[in-house]
Amino acid sequence: AAIRSGRMQPAIDAINAVQRTKWCVNEYTLAAVEWCWENNLKPSDSFPRKDYLPAQKFPDDYDGLDDKQKKGHRIKAANIRRLNRQVDGNRSIMSTDIKQARSLLEYSHFYMPHSFDFRGRIYPVCNFNTQRSDHIKSMFKFATGKPLGARGVHWLAIHLANCGDFDKISKCSFDNRVDWVAQNADRLAEIGNDFEGTYAGDDDQLYWSDADKPFAFLAACREFFGFWIHGEDYVSSLPVNLDGSNSGIQHFSAASRTATDGALVNLMPADKPQDIYQAVADKVVEAMKADDADEVKEWLAHGITRKTVKRNVMTYGYSSEKYGFSDQIIEDHMNQLEADVIAGKLDKHPFTEPARAARTLANYNWDAINSVIKGAAAGMNFYQEMARVMANYNMTMSWFTPVGFPVDNAYYKTKSKRLRIYLYDKEASTGQSRTAVTMNKDDYRVVDVRKCVSAISPNVIHSLDSSHLLSTVLLGLQHNIKDWCLIHDSFGTLPSDTDKLFHVVRQSFVEQYEDKCIYSDIRKQLIDLLMREGHNVNEISIPSIPTKGTLDIKHVLESDYCFA
Repeated sequence: AAIRSGRMQPAIDAINAVQRTKWCVNEYTLAAVEWCWENNLKPSDSFPRKDYLPAQKFPDDYDGLDDKQKKGHRIKAANIRRLNRQVDGNRSIMSTDIKQARSLLEYSHFYMPHSFDFRGRIYPVCNFNTQRSDHIKSMFKFATGKPLGARGVHWLAIHLANCGDFDKISKCSFDNRVDWVAQNADRLAEIGNDFEGTYAGDDDQLYWSDADKPFAFLAACREFFGFWIHGEDYVSSLPVNLDGSNSGIQHFSAASRTATDGALVNLMPADKPQDIYQAVADKVVEAMKADDADEVKEWLAHGITRKTVKRNVMTYGYSSEKYGFSDQIIEDHMNQLEADVIAGKLDKHPFTEPARAARTLANYNWDAINSVIKGAAAGMNFYQEMARVMANYNMTMSWFTPVGFPVDNAYYKTKSKRLRIYLYDKEASTGQSRTAVTMNKDDYRVVDVRKCVSAISPNVIHSLDSSHLLSTVLLGLQHNIKDWCLIHDSFGTLPSDTDKLFHVVRQSFVEQYEDKCIYSDIRKQLIDLLMREGHNVNEISIPSIPTKGTLDIKHVLESDYCFA
């Protein structure tokens, strides 16, 4: 209906513009990926392991060990088996990716089809795409380039510093980042000309394997080498990205006009980037110093950085809570530490009881986040209460985004029927085996209140960041930006066009929220829906919109670091 009425046409125009971007393969980074893979090197945690780890050998006196020691050996053996099972998949995927990249080298350019998810976010359809891990994303560059010019060199330098992030340079001002590139120019050009000789070493030189995003850094160094040789006339086709500072909190801050939160995610001008993740990490460390628990002492000894708390902070705006925080810490930190022990990088795991330590940090992170972030909780509560109201009438919460994309927060309970099926099985004595399958009944449409409530905040925020992305593309087209490399809250184009994108991405964000109230808009849409279904809204307790703060959304236009 939205397509037929034309309401969704802006979203369609935007995704088609993204699909018109011409791509080609970056031969330099492709060769580096192949070289690392063939030599079983692992420049980053995301780079796949090629060889199997040796199986765990149980000690001769295993039977005489106590239960805790036996459990430790069994857990280590299980982890090795888990990591080794991944190797088969790694080999298959890497073989397919390299074969795909090599085959695309035959063409001057190719296109990447995209699709919408149900919230309006866009994703590439093909598996080999720019939204994959660092080593895959780095294999892509635009097929059409432009001479860098002075401003293109400026943005290439900032991108280079961001990807390397040596000594946390990405948290410094733009001028500091450009200065860092100037000070290391000879070495950066060397890395861009010889990835084998600059991979790793023991001296004080820069090595690309030590970068935050090794392959993206390598691709940027290659482009810098081109500039080093040819100057500002060098035709660059590298995507340069401007990334949002915690998209979820940015959108909550803009909707609620919460000035304190907005400042932490760079919606207000500042001399250098504000870091919400470091602010939370500092709060956690401060609180932990008063706690004598063993696992707290282990955390303080291990060190709590912005990276330690980052995922918890990122997902807070999507309704993640303590239990989810704990799972994230286990997945991101404890499992990696265990893998480092198995690989010989660490002598022993720094935490005596990893699961307990994860729960402890989750509790501290939760308290710190709620003390730092002020406005998001009220917004999340509003969306959840609206979802409950709709669910009480067996209706799902649905709305149109600012760019006209229809979203439905639809989660239903399932009513199943078990069917017994007889199958031929030559191993069975009777020649037959009996199994059971579960079939969901299509005519059973009862809203799942719990799922609707838990999913509503992330779905609303994702629909808002997708709307911002699509409107950025539409506005960018008016400024002749034709090449797009996009990942939800990351906006990329040619270095020579980044000046234009820098202003466009801010203008589209302001236009989405200026003189508008997202809460009121969604509330009105849902009231209209209830009325169309024949309900008397005067008899329904519909939540009021959250109290607004004092943030002037136009400050975004003056902020260097909200998308940087």
